[in-house]
Amino acid sequence: MSKLPELPRNLCLNGRWAVSVTDIATRGTEGRLETELEAVVVSRETPEAYQLHKVVLQPRGSSNAPLDSGHVTLVQGKDADWASSYIPASDDQFIKPYMIYEILNKVSARRLLSGHLLAIRYNAITRMREIEKYVDVASRWEKEFKFTLGQGEASLTKFTALSYRALTDWLETSPAQLLANIEGVSVTTIRNRIYAAREIGAIEKPGAGVRSAKASKTKVK
Repeated sequence: MSKLPELPRNLCLNGRWAVSVTDIATRGTEGRLETELEAVVVSRETPEAYQLHKVVLQPRGSSNAPLDSGHVTLVQGKDADWASSYIPASDDQFIKPYMIYEILNKVSARRLLSGHLLAIRYNAITRMREIEKYVDVASRWEKEFKFTLGQGEASLTKFTALSYRALTDWLETSPAQLLANIEGVSVTTIRNRIYAAREIGAIEKPGAGVRSAKASKTKVK
């Protein structure tokens, strides 16, 4: 089984809003890694993309999200009281992902942003992989994952392509690898789906210089 990407400790899904909490390890006085901080990431899904609304760094436990649930990511719905205070009253103010890369180091920014998106889109798979060594998403898509992940509409090809686009929009540099790891398939399988999605127009084909332009804008080294 391939290694899961680093994912948030908690996730609240409330309509189109999503609030995640990720533990941040810091180095103590003797150089040992200690978990003292947590990061809260807030996003809103739109018909076109995911908008990033808030990233908050604070002492671990400040969010009041459950600690040490035993799950890779504890997923809750709108009844998660801890998350309500992080959802903005207005949805007209948001921030660009490159700003987080400019403030935090690349490793931390990538973990927070990409982990947040993966937790939103693949939470049913990550929960199942806690008890099953291998989950064949493709064979179970039509009867199961189409409804738990694709909301009953998207094909697996389109669902994968939209996940890929969301990750690249948030400046993930290895989206195919992350998707392969979380699903437990080869990178070639993911790339074949992306190619097929582009051929049918589910996502746009990359233009010349698109990736390099993003890299330049973020100033990520």
